[in-house]
Amino acid sequence: MFVVLWAAVLTLASCAQDAPPLPSAIERIVRDHVASLISEDFQVLSGLTLEYRPVVESSDTVFFETYVKTSTILRHPRRRTYQLFVNPRLAVDFPGHEAVRAILAHELFHIRDYLGKNAWQLYRLKRNYEDETFRQQYERHTDQRTLRLGHGPGLIRYRQWLYRAIGDPDKIRYKKQMYMTPEEIQTWLARQQR
Repeated sequence: MFVVLWAAVLTLASCAQDAPPLPSAIERIVRDHVASLISEDFQVLSGLTLEYRPVVESSDTVFFETYVKTSTILRHPRRRTYQLFVNPRLAVDFPGHEAVRAILAHELFHIRDYLGKNAWQLYRLKRNYEDETFRQQYERHTDQRTLRLGHGPGLIRYRQWLYRAIGDPDKIRYKKQMYMTPEEIQTWLARQQR
C-alpha cells in the first residue's frame, strides 16, 4: 500500500518546482484578491499555507491552476501547502480585477475540494481528471459554484479575455468545451433570475 501511495504522491508532482518567482506586482494583486475572497467566502481556507508560483508549462493557454505541493500530500489536509500557479504573462496583459477575482474564486473552490481529501482521494481525483468527460463536468460545476457567489460578470470578462489571450482556435475550442463560455454563463444567470 505504501508503494502505491508513494507512486500517487510522485504522480501529483507540480511542474514548476524550480521556476523563478512571479513578478511582484502580479503576486501582490493575486495575494490581495485571495485574502479578500478567503475572508468573505472561503473562511474554511483561513490559516492554510498558500504558495504562489509561476506557470511554466502551457504558458500560452494556462493562466491559473492549483495543486497540492507534492512533498506535503501525506500530511493532514490543513497542514499541507496548496500551490496557486499564475501565468507571468498577466504582467503585460492583465484581464482586469473583476476577471481575476472571479477566476481566483474558481481556483479557491478547487483548493476547498483538495482540503476535503486524503492522499488516496487526491490521487483518484487526478486520475479521474485525466478523463475529458469528468474534467468537463468538474470544471463546469466549479464554474457554477463560482457564479453562485456572484462572480458572473467577472467570469464572463475572464473568458472573453482568455480567448483573446490564447488566440489559437483549436485551444480556444478546447477551453470552450471544458469550461462555461460567456454565452453559457449569461444563459445560466438569466435562468437564476426567473
